[in-house]
Amino acid sequence: SMTVILGLALFFAGIGFKLSLVPFHLWAPDVYEGAPTPITAFIAVLSKAAVIALLIRFLAEAGYRSMDDWQLPLAILAAGTMTIGTLTALVQQNIKRLFAYSSIAQVGFILVGLISLNENGVNAVILHMCGYAFTNLAAFSVIMAIEVGQGDESIEGFSGLASRSPFMAMVMASSLFSLAGLPIYAGFVTKFLLFTSAVQAGLTWLMVVAVVNSLISLYYYIRIIKQMYVYEAVNSVRVSPSIVASIPIWLLFIGMVLIGIYPLPLMTAIDSATNALGPFLG
Repeated sequence: SMTVILGLALFFAGIGFKLSLVPFHLWAPDVYEGAPTPITAFIAVLSKAAVIALLIRFLAEAGYRSMDDWQLPLAILAAGTMTIGTLTALVQQNIKRLFAYSSIAQVGFILVGLISLNENGVNAVILHMCGYAFTNLAAFSVIMAIEVGQGDESIEGFSGLASRSPFMAMVMASSLFSLAGLPIYAGFVTKFLLFTSAVQAGLTWLMVVAVVNSLISLYYYIRIIKQMYVYEAVNSVRVSPSIVASIPIWLLFIGMVLIGIYPLPLMTAIDSATNALGPFLG
């Protein structure tokens, strides 16, 4: 009935707004930039993870396999989201705005797994969210340290970080490589599984779009890495966390690498969790 259709449309519009899907993404860059950095990290990671969990559970109850008619429109939405997020990030100068558009692109990658309509796709989505959580929280830990130490949110604020704080520069570079999907980090494994699920679903064209966007994203991630390792520091402030503060950063870094080199235990746990949702993934 029209009432059900309208209700579903409003539900998915709300989901799209929370996930910053195109065209519901316009709020994200301003909020990311204006919010305190810890809140930005929360919005970028934990709120998205909660909405993804809600969406998977909703699809489980509604009948995931019956969504064939929605697959092509959602695939186009995924392609548009990752492309607009990636291309807009290229011109950003504020690090938090850049991460806002990067986050929008990541949602497009996540949607690739959800619309694959197979068990591997859903498992890949959950694994990607786990890797994304470790990666983004590690990156925002460095951003927070830069902001507190220098009062600077520009990409130029990272200049010479490798000489001022080699540990923080290593964590940031590793996080950026993971977001780009390079070995040996979490992003490589999770994106590989997401793209594989798309091919299994006959969405090879969407996989190609996703790979191209991942390659383009390397450009704006490398911009930050160049600032840290190539350019001389414009600020002499050392950004070195205390021993206590560095412990969670180390744990995030180790988690990001472990998922990249040995994801099997986590994949097994995720498979058990999705099996508990019922036969809709079978």
